[in-house]
Amino acid sequence: DPCPTCSASDVLIQNNTTDNINNFGGETIEVNGNTIRARILNNTINHTYMSDPVSDQTIGIACIGLHRGPTYVLIKGNRVTDTGQSIYLDNCAQYIVVEDNYFENNDPAIGASAEAFSLHAPPNQAGVLNAIIRRNTVVNQTFNLMGGHGDTNPAVGCTNGTVGHASDSVFVHNTVWAGGRTNNTTSLALDCGVNNRVKNNIFSGPGSLTLQYWIINNGQVGFSTELATWQINGNRFWDTNGGGIFFQWLSGTFYNSLAAFTAATGFEANGSTGTPNFVNTAARNFNLNTGSTAINAGINLTTTSGT
Repeated sequence: DPCPTCSASDVLIQNNTTDNINNFGGETIEVNGNTIRARILNNTINHTYMSDPVSDQTIGIACIGLHRGPTYVLIKGNRVTDTGQSIYLDNCAQYIVVEDNYFENNDPAIGASAEAFSLHAPPNQAGVLNAIIRRNTVVNQTFNLMGGHGDTNPAVGCTNGTVGHASDSVFVHNTVWAGGRTNNTTSLALDCGVNNRVKNNIFSGPGSLTLQYWIINNGQVGFSTELATWQINGNRFWDTNGGGIFFQWLSGTFYNSLAAFTAATGFEANGSTGTPNFVNTAARNFNLNTGSTAINAGINLTTTSGT
């Protein structure tokens, strides 16, 4: 963003296809800076990399704030496969919707984050605010991220004024499935942010550690207080190998059941376990079969007050 006073508006990036390209460490599709009203719709991105096609993969779609972050951005109906990261919202300002996308074989998958202000934004940058991440399908990827990057020193954590935050955002109605990998984890990583909501998602994967709500820089200062403002509830968990559900929490604490996790943290009072009963995972049909106990198993996302 070499021109902090420049702006762009009403941007449309639609119906493009890229396959097996070297994007030299950048992003295949990116909006950044003072962009207002951008739509990234129905694009297909397959296998992007920087130098080595196998080990050096990069980002599919990015929304990045430099001097100022983009606002009013819709990322919808895209298909991203075999890249380094599917979607990266880094200081992507506010009013961002990421919905109805399909992501497979990318690590990590969806990141609603904010790197340290000293890297990508001035001290008054808000980070990521009011992002809605919903109805996405995430296949064979190890983790998603909600929250800004904390300080690399755990003693500083989220309290340093130069770290980013991702706040007032939601991660809801997403399907995260890792059944196509061996000993994979299906996880949502949490970091600096307040008033975020994680509800009514399906997390399903193999191995002894099926789900991690894990914290970047475990136990870092400031995040426990911020975490008290989060709502995490109504999610469905399933180990495709039948070995049990395991949760990782602050300071690396592990819980071997949903009940134990809820008792210790207060989260997931309405969470559930059990097979989602997908229609056909081999054909990548993650609709729920008739009779699935995951149907209507979530909770209300909003409430109405007054008359």
